[in-house]
Amino acid sequence: MARHSGGLLGALAALGLASAAAAQPLQGLYIAGGASWDAKQIAPLAPVPALGIGSSERLRFDAGGDGLQGSLGYAIGYGVRLELESFARQDAIRMFATTVPGSGRSTQQDYGLMANAFYDIDLRPLGVSLVTPYLGAGLGYQWSHINGLVTVRNNGIVSHIGGTGGDMAYQGIVGAAVPIPAVPGLALTADYRFMGLIGRTTADGEAYASRVILASQVSFTQNLTHSVILGLRYTFN
Repeated sequence: MARHSGGLLGALAALGLASAAAAQPLQGLYIAGGASWDAKQIAPLAPVPALGIGSSERLRFDAGGDGLQGSLGYAIGYGVRLELESFARQDAIRMFATTVPGSGRSTQQDYGLMANAFYDIDLRPLGVSLVTPYLGAGLGYQWSHINGLVTVRNNGIVSHIGGTGGDMAYQGIVGAAVPIPAVPGLALTADYRFMGLIGRTTADGEAYASRVILASQVSFTQNLTHSVILGLRYTFN
């Protein structure tokens, strides 16, 4: 009987320790990283008559772009966290020319740095300690690089868009973290992020037909990305 009582007490103690670890609020220095699935919205192009780009032309992106994200942060208490984030992602890009019909395919890489602030929602008063939802917002800078998007048009004009441009970026974040009791300080995270640029993204453009080359700058009137990120976070204390 004593042996069974000891085993039962040991199991209850282990369960109590696991529950206590799960219930601990985040505090101190942490690192995090993850992989993302991205979907970019259609980006209207500003008209460039010299390149044959009309007012109704669009850049379309295939769903399912991928990326990586890493961050270094500090939880200052009361559910508040501050962090620095770096990210890189790639999406397949297509151009559909409607003024003079034509199409082209390429890829676009986005990368940048963000300063984020988070608020962890403590659900322990409701009896929930195994998951911690959070809300966040960020501000930073994003660069976008287009890898030579070549569009062949029905009138014989070939347009080329490429290069790197960037602007201030913002993002909104909603997610949740689930601690891993077997590794104190480690948690599985999942979040959704919506990112946009405050200004326009610019790239170099040129068009040629019969050896006549015209050059001009091309700009996007919006650059919006939806991302779902799965990752891990480790708190050092």
